Parts: sequence; C-alpha cells; structure tokens
Amino acid sequence: MGIGDIAAEVQRLTSLEIVVVNSHSHWDHIGGNADFRDIRIHAAEAPELEKSVSLPELGRALAELRDGRLGPASASPPPHRVRSSQARATLADGDVLDLGDRALRVLHVPGHSPGSLALYDEEGGLLFTADTVYDGTIWLLGDEAAGEAAIDALLILNSISKMRAAVERGCRPLAGLLPGHERTPLDPAFLPRLEQALRLALDMASRDPSAGEPWFLSDDDPRPVARKLTVDGLDFLFPPEPRDRHG
Repeated sequence: MGIGDIAAEVQRLTSLEIVVVNSHSHWDHIGGNADFRDIRIHAAEAPELEKSVSLPELGRALAELRDGRLGPASASPPPHRVRSSQARATLADGDVLDLGDRALRVLHVPGHSPGSLALYDEEGGLLFTADTVYDGTIWLLGDEAAGEAAIDALLILNSISKMRAAVERGCRPLAGLLPGHERTPLDPAFLPRLEQALRLALDMASRDPSAGEPWFLSDDDPRPVARKLTVDGLDFLFPPEPRDRHG
C-alpha cells in the first residue's frame, strides 16, 4: 500500500533485476510501484496505474498509530497517497515469465477486476491466486468510494473454473495456493470447494434477491452495504437489495 519501503526490503533479499507483476490495479496492491522501474500488468488495467489515489481514512489511521506513540493526535491528518506509476509492459493470458530456474505462466482471471491475473508455477505446483481465490469473506461488490469498478461474480466463478482446469492439466499435482489476502498457503482442495460454494451462492442470489442477511461495515452504519450469504462455511458479500440501499 506504499506505507513501508518495500524496495529497500527487496534489495536486502537480492541484487538481481526486479520485475514487478501487479495482479490487478486496486490501491492495496500497487502502493510500492513508484519505487521500481519494470512494472507489468494486464492491458485492461495499465491506465489505472497512472492515477494517484487519495485515501483519507487510511491517512487518519496511520496518524493515530503515529501520534499514539509520539504525542497528541493531529486535528486534520493528510490522506495517505498511493503514488502514480506506469507499466513498462503489459501481460496477457498464456504469457510466460522465465526466471531461469522457475517459469510462471500468466492466467487472465477477470471478475475481481477486469485485468486480474494469476500466476501458475506448473513445475513447482504453486498457484498464485491474488484476490480471486482466498480463504476469507469474498467481496462480490466494488468499493465505489475508492474508485473501484463493480465486481462481476459470474466472471469470478468462470475464472476459478479456469484455474482449476489449468492445474488439472498440469504436469504435477498442485502443492498449494498462494492468495493475496488472508491465510497462506492454502490446501489445493480449497479451489474446488470455493468454486462449488460460489456456484451455489450465485444460484441462491439469483432465485431470491433477499437471500442471506444484511451486512454492515460497522455498528454505526445506518444501512447495510451488502448482503452476506454463507455456503459451506464460506461467506460471500453481494450488493444489497435496492430497498436496503435506499431505505
């Protein structure tokens, strides 16, 4: 998110040339871009990197952490900013990133965002799933306040199916899933489990728009921001019903 100095941490690990692969352009994944030269992303989201993002709430949270250590809280802390950056090259489905002793195949998995990418290390049996597959509450709605586009749940389902098919064709059994959020690594069995649960949740939501329960960001919210459906122990957040949204 651009809070810490990720470039300095990388330099402690290696002196080799660095290629930054953005799984997508959401601000919580691109905050360190500006400190690197070679950035790659799917063409559908490359223009988003050039926009600076202002995050007032994150700025306040960081100020509270800082001022809690150093003294009285600031009256009006500046927003945290995710600096703009620029893609040096774009990636497409089927591209291969050859690292010498490891090859990563690019999978275009739209849904969470138009240009979402996963990386498949077939020889090592690893699948980097970013925000398409993770063990936590699955957001199926965009954050309009942060300028994020609507999330397409059906596309996510299709992309999960695509990843499962890719690893089933692989030369070695899948050893683990490496998501961008929550617990990692995940057991490979989580992939078909999530696929089936999402399929059932979509079916429930299509048959009954009021299925699930209202979901609030905080106890102070006057209206729900989503509806939560739980299937096989997995939570999915769908956009609220129109009457929930407008009262």
